[in-house]
Amino acid sequence: MQLTNKYRPKKMCEVVGQDEIVMALENKSELNDHILFSGPSGSGKTTVAYILAKKFNLPIFELNASDDRGIDIIRNKVKPLCRSKGKRIIFLDESDQLSFDAMSALRRMMEKTESIFILTGNNTWKIIPAIQSRCAFYEFKPLTSKVILSRLLEICVAENITIDKDAQMGLLELLEQAGGDMRKAINLLSKTINKDNTITLATVKSFIKPKIARESFKLAIDGRFVEAHKMMEDAYHQSQLNPTYIIKELFESIKEVKDIGIKTKLFRELATTESRCKIQADPVSPLIQLVGFLSFVYLVPHLSIECPVLKGGI
Repeated sequence: MQLTNKYRPKKMCEVVGQDEIVMALENKSELNDHILFSGPSGSGKTTVAYILAKKFNLPIFELNASDDRGIDIIRNKVKPLCRSKGKRIIFLDESDQLSFDAMSALRRMMEKTESIFILTGNNTWKIIPAIQSRCAFYEFKPLTSKVILSRLLEICVAENITIDKDAQMGLLELLEQAGGDMRKAINLLSKTINKDNTITLATVKSFIKPKIARESFKLAIDGRFVEAHKMMEDAYHQSQLNPTYIIKELFESIKEVKDIGIKTKLFRELATTESRCKIQADPVSPLIQLVGFLSFVYLVPHLSIECPVLKGGI
């Protein structure tokens, strides 16, 4: 059995890094309200939905809105569940991907059914207000590397995995690549386990990816944009770095810039880039935003006169 499935929380008290949500849901004596979970991948949204189903002894039917974004998923899959007798949880994952017509139809069904809807989404602002107003809202936070490391060490103890003290610090650096995603972090841990059930610093280091985003930043600020562009593409596609991890690297790179004026502009532009990365539905769009940021990095120190491009970015 995969470690991600084996150590998936079965009780609310086992969910880590979401203390406020755990406390609020643990105190519920009844489940009568529809629920909307917001937050990044691997933060616990699906896990908590299944824990609630178990706690209140309700059957749960999971549907993924990203598989079918149109109204057909509502008519052909959700509507029959709503009409069936008995209370159940209808878990609609990635509901922010639904079309407007699908959301409108869903809103009407939510009013009449005795079943409880649990909706999730990374970009819940895309969900129409009529649905949002019918749901209790809970926002999941990205898990910190320290929270994730603590959980991974517990798994190591349970699995009788020996981990060197030096490897623990290396593992913390490796976990930055997970971008707050517990599922991805556990998969990274699995890769570092040697045949003799040990984790060594050497093994951990072999999986730590180079600071490609930092290098691309340096190339851009030195006026070598074409090379910076290519390196950012490599970071995103070939090295499969999480956009959150890339942005964190870029943040650390900006801190090293000596010119206060340039540094301020870069911080502001990076904040805008981060926001745009979070609201894009197309999986390629974050790369476009990150390359756009590099073009800004290239322009700021190399343009002697102010121009509309800079005015729009700062």
